[in-house]
Amino acid sequence: MLILDGGVSGITFAAEALTISGSGIGSAGVIHNLAGDNTLAGANTLNANFVVTTANASSPLRFTGTINGAYDLTINSEADVQLNGVVGGSAALASITTDADGRTLVGANINTVDAQLYNDEVVASGAITFTSAGITSSITNILTGRTSESFYATSSGSSPNGESARKAFDANVDSKYLNFAKAGSDVLIDAGTSYVVTGLGLSTANDSNGRDPASYSLYGSNTAFVITQLTSGNDSNIASGGLPDAVLISSGSLAPPTDRKTAYPTISFSNSTGYRYYRLVFDTIRASGSDAMQVSEIRLPSQSSSGSGSAITFAQNLTVNNNVTISSAGTVTAANIQVSGTLSISNGGSASVTRAIGDGSSAASLVKSGSGTLTLSGPNTYTGTTSVSAGTLALGASNVIADASAVTVNGGTLALGSYSDTVGL
Repeated sequence: MLILDGGVSGITFAAEALTISGSGIGSAGVIHNLAGDNTLAGANTLNANFVVTTANASSPLRFTGTINGAYDLTINSEADVQLNGVVGGSAALASITTDADGRTLVGANINTVDAQLYNDEVVASGAITFTSAGITSSITNILTGRTSESFYATSSGSSPNGESARKAFDANVDSKYLNFAKAGSDVLIDAGTSYVVTGLGLSTANDSNGRDPASYSLYGSNTAFVITQLTSGNDSNIASGGLPDAVLISSGSLAPPTDRKTAYPTISFSNSTGYRYYRLVFDTIRASGSDAMQVSEIRLPSQSSSGSGSAITFAQNLTVNNNVTISSAGTVTAANIQVSGTLSISNGGSASVTRAIGDGSSAASLVKSGSGTLTLSGPNTYTGTTSVSAGTLALGASNVIADASAVTVNGGTLALGSYSDTVGL
């Protein structure tokens, strides 16, 4: 345990890195601020769960350096504890919990995987983002091991024996998928279950670089494609109806390498929707006069976040003198919020503001995004605008949006339920 006794004048520790490897002694934790207004200016790395305590209300503690590491941070303090460096910037913390005494003063972004529970008052200076990202799941290729011909089809064209669509999914660059449909050739994929695909990987085939795909469009659906012509010999199955209810996920140009049997640069894109069925179209090929399209391997990587355990809770007041973003893959809960700028709430699960959102030194505006529902239940007094860009903004009582606030719904839903409200235009 590190005990800080700065007496009347306080101590500032130089910007030396501090590595936290133990759990401390009993309830006093790893760092105990015994006396004085003390500052830790160096970068802090957590190699274990980290508990910070102070002896009394007149012993504030400041962290002006960063705090990183996949462990829990617990602050049990009668005095203010200031977090001025980015928390979880290079390595997100597992969680943050504060007790009800003192205040947490925030001067930089805070990132955790799981919950942030602030039982005390939180005061933020500057534009701050609180993020509880949830657990991220990464899969290099969702189609690994799915080599059966029945999982794949094309909507048109034909393939030579031994060069059907499934050959692009056998983890072997010495085989290939070739389609005489040339530009516009496609492959329909049954992934077996729903995945959130966030990228595309390809490898060139053995010859004729003019046949290499040069652009793509990837579609997803949860409605199965129908094979209308079963493979004869080693040709590809045909699904002449294409992919029903297809939604475009991503499209763009490709950079095919000149070398044969070589991976393309991996394409990454943003996507948060899971699909079981996919259609990949090769809109153009390198040489428009080539007789076919060909590729040796197709890979669909997946990365998704689970909201399980993800939550941000402000049990007392949150005061921000600038813009603030609260982003949780799971839930968000807040009491009073006072903002001088824009309050952006992005939630994947349920969210609620049970008391009031009000103006700070300037007008506050509310922006709701994320797929979840945000419920307003208190008599909000903020005078800026209200915008719903995704998910649902729900009323938990009548007259919870200030009459002066103009409401814009662009991609989300405003749910009145059994309540009513008067808003600005």
